[in-house]
Amino acid sequence: PDGVSVKEYTGTISATDAATYTANVTLSYDDDNYGLINNNLQELTWTINPKSIEVIWSEGNYVYTGNNLAYPTATYTGVDITVNRGFEGLFKDAGDYSFTASTTNTNYTITNPTKLYTVAKKVLDVPTGLEATYGQTLVNISLPSSPFGTWSFDNVSTSVGNVGNNTFAISFTSTDNNYASFDSLVTVKVNAKDITVSITPNGGTYNGTIIAATATASGYVGEVAPAITLTYTGTANDGTSYNSTTVPSKAGTYEVKATITDTNYKLGLTTAPFVVARASATITNNLAASSDYNGSEVDVESAFELNHDEATLSYVITGNASTIKDAGTYYIAVSAAQSANYEEASLENIKYVVNKI
Repeated sequence: PDGVSVKEYTGTISATDAATYTANVTLSYDDDNYGLINNNLQELTWTINPKSIEVIWSEGNYVYTGNNLAYPTATYTGVDITVNRGFEGLFKDAGDYSFTASTTNTNYTITNPTKLYTVAKKVLDVPTGLEATYGQTLVNISLPSSPFGTWSFDNVSTSVGNVGNNTFAISFTSTDNNYASFDSLVTVKVNAKDITVSITPNGGTYNGTIIAATATASGYVGEVAPAITLTYTGTANDGTSYNSTTVPSKAGTYEVKATITDTNYKLGLTTAPFVVARASATITNNLAASSDYNGSEVDVESAFELNHDEATLSYVITGNASTIKDAGTYYIAVSAAQSANYEEASLENIKYVVNKI
């Protein structure tokens, strides 16, 4: 008011830190209008309040590892923040954990001092390297053991399927609180099944009955055997190379090989010899037993016939001359050499008489 003025400030009249302060104020009065009642007003209290701040908590992507985990952090630019645990024991196992942020700087008040973090249960890796054989079911596959729980297929009676990489449903049931139970998919490599094929070679004779080789499979899955292909390879007696699934017809020694195209099976090298034998050669004798001398040679060659054209007939005449002409008794030997498809043949001691006239 008029006539009253501040004569002097004493005590704390200026500050920057948050706190409550006391200042003393001395007043001066106009004696004409005011009586000097009390010229000293003490303990003027004034306060600087702390600044409210919101700290930034670190990300909380924690997963159980079996080891102690690093505490989270809380930060605010220019202010030292300390984080303390709000629980007993280690920051390690799966579960929820509370942490508290604080500062010794009294100029600041933290508005979000508490943070809850979760350590997630560990999810095990799905088993790898699983293999099976065509024809098996999932019950035949050994799953890995674990000290933290049990692996299992959803349906062990399920077939593993055809050869290749096949996917099946699998589950992990945890017996440890630090490990998660979960469902997933697992890959199984299915390998071909070994089977056995027995070959019955059979065979036959040129220009006669030739029986194809037969093959019987064993060890296959189910009631239907895989298709078997028989391939004949080799060289005929006449030098002709042969490679076909058709039965050879020329005389020769061949090899028959069994193969399959069903990729669910594996067949080792399976072969057998296959023989087409030479046919019998036949010489027909049309020569008369005798004739009267007439001064001409007897036509021996036209009197004999060979049942094939792969060889020619050879003649040996024994007696009084190298040809049959003069009166006398002769003996004839006729032969045909072995050929590609026919055996050798011969007629011996064929008697022929030229009578005197």
